[in-house]
Order: sequence, then structure tokens, then C-alpha cells
Amino acid sequence: MSVFGVKNVIERANLRLDAGIPMDAPATLRSLTQAELSIHAWEARYPHDYWLPRMYAALQRAYVRLPNQEARLHAADLASRLIVLYPGSAEARTMRVKLADVLLATASSVALAPATVSR
Repeated sequence: MSVFGVKNVIERANLRLDAGIPMDAPATLRSLTQAELSIHAWEARYPHDYWLPRMYAALQRAYVRLPNQEARLHAADLASRLIVLYPGSAEARTMRVKLADVLLATASSVALAPATVSR
């Protein structure tokens, strides 16, 4: 898939998700996975391309909103790759903040949950 094809697949998925348009989640996952494979091939050839962090962030955003556990695993992997491979990028900084917010929300909900006692 070309760079523009990757960009179009990801943008189309995010626009549909933003608008709340019903989607075929398995078909969208397949399409996004193809885009991800193309990004990895692109990255192997051009590891310092400034578009890579943007594409990782946009793809991660689409994956995380699909109602599918496999998509969520892809989202977590992309978040990690973005932070590790492109730590100085604006997208990696944004991702670190989002992950910190999720961790804080999770920690506070666990702290506020009533303790259970097993007998």
C-alpha cells in the first residue's frame, strides 16, 4: 500500500469513527492491519521519516476505538512503539500524557472500590 493509501485508510476510518457512522469492525480491522503492515515496511526503509509518528498516532487512535480486543492489542503495541521509537516527537509526548491519564483514572477507581472480604 502506498503512503497515500495508508493515510487515506486511516483518515477514512477515523472520520467514520468520529462521526459515529456504523462500520463493519472486522473489515475495518483488516483494512487498518494492512495499513499497519505497510507502515512497518515504510519504517524499515525510511526509519527517520517525520511522517511515521503521525501515522502511528492516527492508526493507534483508530484501533483504540474499534469494539474489538484484537484492535485494542494493536493500539497498545502502537502506543509502545511510538513512545519507544520516537520519544522526542509531539505524538509520543501526547501519548505519554494519555497513558498517564488512563493509569491515574484506573488507580483512582481501584482505590475507591470497596474492599471485598473472602470467607
